Amino acid sequence: MKRIRRFFVNLKLRNKLLLAFSVFIILPIVTLTLLSTYLTKYIIEKNAMFSATQSFNQVSDFVSYRIDNIIRATNLIANDQLVHSVAERDPNNYPLEEQFENLQKIRHFLTSYENEIDIVTVRLFLDDQMVHSDEDGDILGLESAKDFPWYQSLSGSQVMLYPSMGSDRNGDQTLSAVRAITSFDNYQDIKGYVMAEFPEKIFRDMISKANSIGGSLTYICNDQYELISSTDDGNQDEFFLTPSQMELVSGYSDWAFLKVGNEDVFAKVKAIPSTNWSIVTIIPESGIFRDTHLIQNTMVLFMLFLIGIAYLGAVFVTLSLTKRIDLLASKMNAAQQGDFSKAIVYSNAKDEIGILIQNFNYMIDRIQTLMAEEKIASQRLRSAELMALQSQINPHFLYNTLDMINWMSYEEDKGEEIRTTLRSLSRFYKLSLNKGRTLVSLQDELKHVSLYIQIQNMRLQNSVHLDIRVPEHLQQCGILKITLQPIVENAILHGIMEKDDPHGTVIINAKLSGEDLLITVADDGVGIPPDILDTLLNNEEDISRQHGYGLTNINERIMLYFGEKYGLSIRSQLAKGTIVTIRIPFHKFLDEQ
Repeated sequence: MKRIRRFFVNLKLRNKLLLAFSVFIILPIVTLTLLSTYLTKYIIEKNAMFSATQSFNQVSDFVSYRIDNIIRATNLIANDQLVHSVAERDPNNYPLEEQFENLQKIRHFLTSYENEIDIVTVRLFLDDQMVHSDEDGDILGLESAKDFPWYQSLSGSQVMLYPSMGSDRNGDQTLSAVRAITSFDNYQDIKGYVMAEFPEKIFRDMISKANSIGGSLTYICNDQYELISSTDDGNQDEFFLTPSQMELVSGYSDWAFLKVGNEDVFAKVKAIPSTNWSIVTIIPESGIFRDTHLIQNTMVLFMLFLIGIAYLGAVFVTLSLTKRIDLLASKMNAAQQGDFSKAIVYSNAKDEIGILIQNFNYMIDRIQTLMAEEKIASQRLRSAELMALQSQINPHFLYNTLDMINWMSYEEDKGEEIRTTLRSLSRFYKLSLNKGRTLVSLQDELKHVSLYIQIQNMRLQNSVHLDIRVPEHLQQCGILKITLQPIVENAILHGIMEKDDPHGTVIINAKLSGEDLLITVADDGVGIPPDILDTLLNNEEDISRQHGYGLTNINERIMLYFGEKYGLSIRSQLAKGTIVTIRIPFHKFLDEQ
């Protein structure tokens, strides 16, 4: 609750007004529309599924009734006394004249079952030695039965239904009801077969009445999931249930809801009694609500129209109330970003907002005055910081050099070397002082480094070689004095001197990168460990003293003088050496002066 309250308190005034409007006006409209849509959908679904259930049950009962008639007729034919006696007689002891006479009676008997509504053809399969050949082909030999798909699977006296390979006189596909004629003494002893063919169209016409909802599909299949008959909607490839789905849906007493293909559907399966057939109806969910889309779309459009009109009215009202407050907030944001030139708000209103604007203008004017005073103080502080950092560089170098001269004074014949060292030291510190200037030319800075190497080599027996590769046109660039010498000193003390063979080379190079000058100081020393390298410029005193004396100082001086994007970057590889890159803006030293 506190979070909600805090969220509401932190909202802008305009958003608070719009939120309140949405809660009290828009939310009831949306709720009413959604509730109406849901109730409409529920009622239509309930009525549609009730109608579909009624149609499905009527059709399945009618299909069962028609199949029962066909099965009953097939059983009557198979159990007829004349048919049964002819099938069981031995052809070798059966006079030919009597055969013709009895078979003729059987043909008239079979014809009585043939009509255009249900059974269109009845065929008997009897012993091959029986006189059975005729033009109509209604009495055939048992050998001919082997050409039909039911021959291997049919057994006992049960009537089985199969798809037929033939068609009726109108060219429509036919289905078959087949029953074996068995001996009265032994039901496993098959004497013949009765095959009644009936048009598939009568079932197709019946099951089409189950499609009370547009887009539905009803079909009949056997226990091998082979299609027997289907409504001619062209949807069986899309909606035909898989065997696993058939088993799942068969377990439901009512409609099952599942996904077939890419569409959600309602499905119902019912087994047809006394057969291995099942009737299946598939109803796509979209088909149920197809008639409601117009109502729903109309309601949604009307809702959006009301919301749009109401929202425009709310925006107009809130804008008129919050326009000056938004303007004042934007000016405050500009002041927060440091742009005080755009912070003054012009308003002649005398209401509460107008008084607030006047006080804000007074505050901005006062802040500008204080900032001007602070700028002057900051410049003075910056100069003091540069001088303080400058004073920290290289006091230990002077100590080491004077200590070296002291030891040289105890040795004979060192007078000339002492004088040379003192001259180099004098020139070194003359360049270091440089009449109090902060900037020097890169050329003077390179001389300063050369003198430093010269003095160090007197102490280190010429162990360090300095290689300067800076083009002459870049040597006139302005650079903070005493920038290169501490970097070179680090290269010698913490790089070259820590090698097993304390000899090495320091290479100084420079190149332009856009409007910046990149100066690199590379050595072939021992390198810097990665964990030390990552923290070398982070002003950690212990690490700086041990691995990078003065580098943090130099980096801070460059950033303080030139800006945050300038300074040092370091790359190093153990046993290979270190490269320090200095980035400063490029401009001629004389122009700077």
